[in-house]
Amino acid sequence: MTGGCLPRADAADVLVVDDHELIAEALTRLLAARNLRAVARAPGHDLPERIGDADAGLVLLDLDLGPGDDGRDLDAYDLVRRMSQGRRRVVILTGSRDRSEIAAALAEGAVGWLSKALPLPELVDRIVCAAAGNGPMTEEERRHWVAEHRARLGRRAEIQERLHRLSRREREVLEHLAAGHRADAIANRFVVSTATIRSQIHSLLRKLEAGSQIEAVAILREATTR
Repeated sequence: MTGGCLPRADAADVLVVDDHELIAEALTRLLAARNLRAVARAPGHDLPERIGDADAGLVLLDLDLGPGDDGRDLDAYDLVRRMSQGRRRVVILTGSRDRSEIAAALAEGAVGWLSKALPLPELVDRIVCAAAGNGPMTEEERRHWVAEHRARLGRRAEIQERLHRLSRREREVLEHLAAGHRADAIANRFVVSTATIRSQIHSLLRKLEAGSQIEAVAILREATTR
């Protein structure tokens, strides 16, 4: 068997939490064929309470869960934190390659992550190994990702401090620049001269400590990512 991992006799259930029922069902069947007690659970705000102690064990959790039954978007990071506090081992199973999203989930308590882009046999092998307590990443690797996340949070706090220096109109001008509007178009919108808008752009660049409009827009966008 690839990976050399065998399910332990005392292995806890593997819960597959994904809003795509076909994916969840396929994984549970494949894991059951490898002698793992695998079950699917529908995502929801009350998931940590609903699965109960009897289902405690390895949780495979998608990051993009969509809305819950009440129409509110599900916060996968909150679910990771709550389930990790309940002593469940959470492994992120995601199609995303966004390092910031994955690092944020690891910082909330996930023990590792697996990509949905992996060939299915390899993905199942890695899940079996994770259920056996091996992987999917070392603690050193996880600490590196968490440190990366914390550094990103520090950078975001610095950026927010710069953005707070802007006046309301300067922030509006910056948002128009981010939308791809030129100074003359922004001037027409606010019914002021182009020179006034250029002066406000110069001011916001100075306050943001940005060397160009492109850099200023990048600062704004960085502030809105997780």
